[in-house]
Amino acid sequence: MALATILIVMGFWRRTRSFWTLAYSANVAMMCAGFVLFGYQLVGLVVVP
Repeated sequence: MALATILIVMGFWRRTRSFWTLAYSANVAMMCAGFVLFGYQLVGLVVVP
């Protein structure tokens, strides 16, 4: 039920003008967080034997 509600709301939101701006910003933020996590893992691999 919750998934159906989210899909319906997302379907309506995708038709708005603000969707692409916010979707792009969210993707950039998630990629930056992923790169930071990757760097954190590499430092832990090298520094902590």
